[in-house]
Amino acid sequence: MASKSLWAIVDYLRENQTITPRQVQILLGCDSKKSHNLLLHLIRKSVVVRGGVPHHPVYTLLPGEEPNIKRLKEIQAKNAVAAVCRQNWQGYRIHKIFGSARA
Repeated sequence: MASKSLWAIVDYLRENQTITPRQVQILLGCDSKKSHNLLLHLIRKSVVVRGGVPHHPVYTLLPGEEPNIKRLKEIQAKNAVAAVCRQNWQGYRIHKIFGSARA
């Protein structure tokens, strides 16, 4: 869960402390379903908490819970070996042999 959209929401929450699904739609230029899914993902990762009244939710950032979502650079560094294997088919065969071995 390391999309630019999620980090845009987290950065907005750092500045303004609360956000609504309508504000997410305006911020990202997306529809209501996409904004709801993004906020739901942040709830599942324990980054935000839902408040407000029924049919009018307000989301706030939980203190100290930001590290639950990974930065884009961490993910790219993690998948660097797999990227080499995708580019070189002989490397993929070796990766397939050694990667499937169990200790």
